[in-house]
Amino acid sequence: MHKRITAGMVACACAWFLTVLHASGVKEPVSPSTPAVSVPEGAMQKFRVVVILSGGDQLAGLLHIPFDTLTFKTAEKGRSIVRSEKLDTIKEIVFRQWCPQQRSKEEFLFFPCETEIVTAADTVFRCYDRISSLDRFHLQRGEKKQYCYSYFYDYYKDGFWQNSGSPEKDFPQKNPHGKTVIKIIMTREKTQNIIRDI
Repeated sequence: MHKRITAGMVACACAWFLTVLHASGVKEPVSPSTPAVSVPEGAMQKFRVVVILSGGDQLAGLLHIPFDTLTFKTAEKGRSIVRSEKLDTIKEIVFRQWCPQQRSKEEFLFFPCETEIVTAADTVFRCYDRISSLDRFHLQRGEKKQYCYSYFYDYYKDGFWQNSGSPEKDFPQKNPHGKTVIKIIMTREKTQNIIRDI
């Protein structure tokens, strides 16, 4: 009997409280709207691209990359600035020249040191610095994933470059290894984001 009386008193108290709350004009809380946020770290972006290699191969597939904005140095009105462009506003990325980093007496590593970024509006930005975020990336072709590289190794032995056989010391700077990426063509079609596997 005592338990039934107590339960009844609690129910009456709750009803009275809700009546007062409603009369005071206090609104019930609502879920906040989803805020507009940038791509979180770890979110893998996918873009349809055609990757062109120095040897002439053209690879069509999905570019997997953990950012949606490309940041690079360029020149504007005679001064160097840092610029950022959304990948879905870029039409082409073209690697024009590679600069050597000597690793040993005969071994050299060549990174792109002249790159053109062409936007969908045909604006061309020239970057004379390495864009390390494009050193390598995943390209998915069907069920297969592969790494693509914009840099390459070469060896200068006995007066000749091993990749090409050329004796000219600056030859690799304009003539990269045949498997090196020289252009990325964005098809302007972005697919649904995925979260990188941990």
